[in-house]
Parts: sequence; structure tokens; C-alpha cells
Amino acid sequence: MKKILLLLVVSIYSIGAFAFVPDATLHSKKNNKTYYFDFSEKKYLRYNGDTKAYEGTFDMSNFSSNWNSVIGNIQPTAVFQSPSGDKVYFLDTKNNTYLRHDWSNSSIDAGWPKSLSHFDSGWPSNWKGANYRVTGAFFNNSDGWLYLFDFSKEKFVAYRWSTDTWTPTLETSSWTDYSQVDINMKYSNSASYDDTEETSFFYKFSTLSFATYYWNTNKFGRAFELTRLGEWPDEWADNVYNGDCTIYFLQGNLGRRLFPAKVDLPQGVYGDDYKLKKLSLNLQTQGNDSIAAYLLSPYDFPNTANRMLFEYGYASGDNFGGSNCTSLVNFSDSGDYEISSGSAPYINANIKPHQSFYGIADGTKVNGYWYLKVYSKSKLRTDMFKKFTLEFEPARTLECGVSETYSAPAGDGKWDMSSVCGTPQGIERLYKFTPTNTGEHFIILQGGSGYHDYYYKSSTTGLNSSGWQCPTTNDGQTLSLGTLNAGETYYILDKPETNTGTSSTFYIECASCQPVTGLENDAGSNTGLGFTWYPSPSASSYAWEISTGGTVVQSGTTSQNSQFSVNNLTPGTEYTFTVKTDCGGGWFSSPVSVNATTSSVCNEPFNLSLDGSGFTNLDFAWDGPANGVNYVWQIKSGAVLVNSGSTATTGQIVEGLLPGTSYTFYLKTDCGGGLFSSVVSLAASTAECQVPTGLTTSNISSIGFTVTAAPNSSTIKKWQVVPAGNGIGNGIVAQGELSGNVFNVSGLSASTAYDFYLQSKCDDQYSDPASLLNINTIVGVEELSNINGINLYPSPAKDVLNISLSGNQAASLEISITNLLGKNVQSKKLQLNQGLNIEQFDVSDLQAGIYLVRITDQGKTVGFRFVKE
Repeated sequence: MKKILLLLVVSIYSIGAFAFVPDATLHSKKNNKTYYFDFSEKKYLRYNGDTKAYEGTFDMSNFSSNWNSVIGNIQPTAVFQSPSGDKVYFLDTKNNTYLRHDWSNSSIDAGWPKSLSHFDSGWPSNWKGANYRVTGAFFNNSDGWLYLFDFSKEKFVAYRWSTDTWTPTLETSSWTDYSQVDINMKYSNSASYDDTEETSFFYKFSTLSFATYYWNTNKFGRAFELTRLGEWPDEWADNVYNGDCTIYFLQGNLGRRLFPAKVDLPQGVYGDDYKLKKLSLNLQTQGNDSIAAYLLSPYDFPNTANRMLFEYGYASGDNFGGSNCTSLVNFSDSGDYEISSGSAPYINANIKPHQSFYGIADGTKVNGYWYLKVYSKSKLRTDMFKKFTLEFEPARTLECGVSETYSAPAGDGKWDMSSVCGTPQGIERLYKFTPTNTGEHFIILQGGSGYHDYYYKSSTTGLNSSGWQCPTTNDGQTLSLGTLNAGETYYILDKPETNTGTSSTFYIECASCQPVTGLENDAGSNTGLGFTWYPSPSASSYAWEISTGGTVVQSGTTSQNSQFSVNNLTPGTEYTFTVKTDCGGGWFSSPVSVNATTSSVCNEPFNLSLDGSGFTNLDFAWDGPANGVNYVWQIKSGAVLVNSGSTATTGQIVEGLLPGTSYTFYLKTDCGGGLFSSVVSLAASTAECQVPTGLTTSNISSIGFTVTAAPNSSTIKKWQVVPAGNGIGNGIVAQGELSGNVFNVSGLSASTAYDFYLQSKCDDQYSDPASLLNINTIVGVEELSNINGINLYPSPAKDVLNISLSGNQAASLEISITNLLGKNVQSKKLQLNQGLNIEQFDVSDLQAGIYLVRITDQGKTVGFRFVKE
């Protein structure tokens, strides 16, 4: 059954204004009580600092018994007490006067009021109302100064009580840094001082908050709500507001008041879900007056983005929200309100019901206090406000298949949607819709008395005039909203094309969960099957299962719709594959199935080849059949199994073999399910590890020699030196392993015979050794007959090499210089004399490197190295 959603009016409130507004505060050192004064109402609120409770509202005559008889036209704006605490001073700096209260007899002293000059002849002239007006004051006993503030101008002046001296007018920012506290002095209403705690309190009644200033640290603490001190009385509501708009240029005293109305909507309800259907205000002015009103939602207050409801002036030239008052933003144009006055002094202002607006601000919370900021030339009193009505209408909720009829009243709508699409003019209606399932949704038009345009958007973008989309249509009756997401809320706006008042009926056709089409088996092997299908427009994913003989063997979900594979099946078996569209939220399409059979043939590998070989490894490669799952291999030397294994790739490196050995590699396909192909094989041999050849010696000295071998297939060789005749590995005196074919041996004994052995290294194997036997080192200097000392210097030598010889007796010697290859580069024959002999060699033309000096004495030769730089 289709149903119509009825208008729901959430709350209607008609209230009078709150009674009392704090104008000034005083903390008394006499009794530890704080007083909040409303001088216009002649009332005060008393707070007991000992019991932490508000004690009630009292007449000013209870504070000063003669108050009513002396107050006259005095309008105090600040209060402070004397240093002794015996006197209380009430300041009216605008009228250059003050009152003095005596605690001892609870009355205003005789002879008062008096001028400010009576208080002190040096009272600054610009603090008598001409430039600055005291709106907060306190005497600080800890430093002996009286502080006077004009919070709206962010100025202060201080008076030294003991010396009758004044400071110049100063910026409040020069007194202390209050930028880090959540209360701005510019918007403060009053101040007081607590002697016991040496703390000042700055009040901001527009937000029912206060901040504390600690004199011992000269810093502000954080701001708190007044409820921190106790339950703030309802009759002392937050109904004074000093905003950023400081152009109060009307003649007379411009009163500034806020009158809150509390709206208790369901918890968690926000402005995006409700529209303000109606607001009405009835008030009585004082004679020929002008008035302007601004609406502040719980989101706006106390910000300055106020929305003008109306402005009305009896006196010509009055202006609220002029060019100098830029912080006041028009709530709407003049067509959005109506004023009926009858005869002065009555004004009735109402928002026209058809001029509803949606979304006080993006994400605006409507549950809480709504404020009406009212401006007038004269001070508004509480009994002037006769009626303040707020009426809210919730956004209507659409359901799938349920018809909704909108009979629009005549009139222009709030939002101009022509830039989106269409040419709508009429008053719009807002709907909410939350899909149950993801998919394409439609608006189905069912008729009506006129044409309506429709728009939609996600609620995540906020309720405002931007971000709307137009549905698409093919036949004029079916409007596509595209794919909407399950669980996400959307706004739908119904807006007539004319402003004459027409009706239209429609419903939402919700998305269906469509099954897949074109399901087929497009691939298969012995143990796997592949499937593909056309995607469903409703799908978030797909649920599948595969069965054989009525038994489900596998199942799952996938986002694929092509090349979807199911593996680990049995060869040669028929299966049924079934897939359903998963549309989210537990919503599935009807199932679609196809039969397919795994292969029972297992083909052998082909193109088996040797891809590489080494001394101890062989690398095989092959091509595999389409139905292969794995490959099983063995390698044998003759009939002996050397190694075996399996691989999923089409290649295998076999390691740990012997150099120069023949092997046979065997391979077959594993098709799964115990199904194997026939075996293919390939013979291959590892590389031979060659014995070194071409060994020669050079550079034989008293301590070593050089061996050179011919290159072969092995880049790394292992060598060792043993005493001649010991055999390889016995009594090793030097050994090494290096890449190359030149081996320098050092650290040997002079005039001794040695055997040299060399082996090729092939991976982790070694060849048979090659050898050079009976290599004799030359003698040492101590064995020479005619020389008992030899010294070469400098080393390194650059131009000249000096050879110092100490001779035992005269003798003939031969000296030669050879390079490391044994080539003679210089030689001399000389006559040795007894004693010191120095022979010089010019080595400037030699290339840099290591050279060997050989000295021969009576057939015996000794060798020395030096470095040419």
C-alpha cells in the first residue's frame, strides 16, 4: 500500500523574554560574596563563595536601603570597592557621576551622587563618557591600583589610590596577553577582584562564561562556563550581546539584547534534517522607534554570521546593517518577512510561512537555544516582547515504491537552481532518501497539475544550494538518479517550474540486484577451470561455488568477472560452477551456472635443453604443456641417482656435481591428482677441471721467487711451497689462493731448495697439481767474502739510488738492476776498496715500480729490492 508522508511540526514555542541582565559585578571582601547587578531592573543576584551556590535575586533596596530614592537617572556600568572594603562605588562615567555605598549602614552615603571630579580632581576627561566609558572595574589590594576598563574599545586606565596618580590610557593588550584564553576582552561585560585568591574575574554574559586572571603569575587561566560556580538561574539568562558591529550611529541609547528560545529536538538531530518553517515576533516599542532583528541559531551564536530577519524604522534615515556594519549578513531579502504595525507603538514581524529556508548553515545543529538579536534606538525592556515563535518542519523521508505528492503553495522558492538545470521558480520541498541497496535508482513521475523539476545530492556535501545534480531522462517520466550507495543519505529537492502553486506525484524505484550474463567456461587443465561472465551493474562483488556430484568442493567471493580460475581440482572430473551477484547488505541476485570438466591427459615436457654448464653444475630448460601443474626431475651418473626434486618453473639448475663428469637428466610433467606424463631425458657433462701448465720461475732472490703459469679454464688457482723433496702438503712454508697466473713467493730462507705446487680451482673442487721442483734461493749478504755491509737509499728513489758497500778488502764486484720480470735495466762492474764505498745509479729514466738490485762477489749473488717513484 502506498502512503503519504504528513508534515510534522516538531516544536512551537511562544515565550516572553528573560527578566534580568547583569550590568556589573562585585566581589565583596566583607563577606566573600559576588553580586551581579541589573541596574535597569533594580535587581541583583548574589553568589555565596563559601557555599558555592547562588542565593537568589533581590531588590537593590535590599543592598542599599535608599537606592530607589537616590538613583534617579543614573545608569551605573561598573562597580568596585574601596581598599578597606568598607565602601562600594557605582560608576556612571557616561553621565560623569558616581554613588558611594557604605557597608556599615547598607545605604548610599548622604550627598551622593557626585561628579567624578569629586572622586579625584585628576579624573581623566576622556574617561567621563566622551571617548571611553567604564564597563568594568576593580581595586587590586595586592598592588594598590584601581583598574578601569572599556572592554568594547579594548582600553584601560589605572589609578594609584595612595598617591592620587593616573596612568595614561593604555591598550588592554599592553597589560597582559589574553590571546590564549577563550574569552576576548572586547566582548566582556564586567570584571571583579577576589582579594583572598588575588584573582580577577572577567565575565562574558553573552556566552555565560568567565575567565580568571592570576596576579601571582600575571597570566590568564582558561575560560569556564558560569555553571562551574553553580547552577546559573534561568531568570538571569545570557541575554546581553556586544558583537563586532560597532556602528551604533542612531541617536539615543541603542539597546542590545538577546532573547533565547530553547528548541528540544531529538538527540543527534541537525540542521541538515530540518527546515525553519516559521518564525514570528510580536513586540511593543517605546513610542516612535526603529527596530531590527537578527536570528542566531545554536550554531551561529555567538559568531557574527547573523541572519537578518527584518528591519523597520519609524524615523526616516534609520539604518541597520548599512555599509559600515558589514558583519551583519542579510537573512533574506525583503520578500521573506512581513510587518504589520497598525498604529505605533506596536510592531508585529513574521517570516512568511512559504519563505522557508533550508539548512541554517552547513552542518548546523538546531537542537539548543535559538537567539533573536534585536536592535532598537531605546533600551528594550522585558515586557515589550509579547511573543516569539519558532516552528520547525523535518525533511520528509522517501521510501522505495511509496508515492509522494507535493502541492506547492504559490510563491517564489528560496534557491535559484536554473544554473543546475531547468527553469524552476516555485517553492521547493526537501526530501531525504537512504538506499538499502547499491545500484541505479529512478524517480518515476505519476502526474500532477504542473511541471516540477527534481535535483539530488549526497548529504555528505551539506544542505545548501550548491552541489546539486540533475537526473537523466529518456521518456520524460523516468528520471535516473544514477548509482546510489547503500546506507548513504541523499537529499532530493522537488521544485515547481512556476510560482503559481502546482502539484506533482512521484515515487522512488529502487535498484534491483541483477544476475550476471554470458557465463562460460573459457579455460581448463587437469586440476583447474577458468570462467568469465559479463559484469552486473548492481554488483559490489560476486559469490561463487563449484561442486561435483551435488557436493560443494570450493566457494568464495571475487570482484573479477573475467579470467577467474578455480584450482586444486581432480583431473577428468565434471564440475558445476555457480555465480551470484552480491549487491551488498546481504542482497544477492538469482544464481547462474555452467558445467565444465577437467582434463584427463597429462602431456610431457618438450624442448628439453642444456642452458648452461659449469664445473659442478648443469642448467636445464624446457617448455611445458598447458595442462602442467608441476615438474618432477632426477639426475644420474650412469645408474647412480645423484639428485632429484620438483619445480613449478620450466627450468632447473642442478648443483653439487663433479667436474668433467657425464650425467643424464630425467623430467616428467605432474598434472596433479596423481597424474604424470611420460619421461623425457637429456645427457650432459660438467666442465673438466684442467691441470695448470707452462710453469716458469723468475726473480729468484734470497727470500723468494716468482712463478708464472699458462692460462686455462680456471680463473682461481691454489699454490703452496714446501722444502724440496717433502711432497705436496708436507711442511708447507708458504701458500695462497688467488685469481690469475702469476704467483709471487716471499719469506723464504736464503740459499735453500724448495718445491712449488699449483692446482686449478673448479667451484669447490681442485685439479691434480702441477709442480716446479728444486728452486734454489740465492745467498745472503753474510755469505759474501769481501762485503760485510750493504745499504740502499733513498727508498723510494726518484732520481738517484745510492748503494753503500762496506768492504773487508779490495775486490772486484758486479752490480745489476732488473725489473720484476728479470729484465736487466742497468749494470756496473766496479773495484771495491776496503772501508766505505758509495756507488750511485741514475734511475730518473726508470718507470715507477719495484726493482731488484743484484750484487755478485766471487760468484755469489745477493738481491735487494727498492721502489722507484
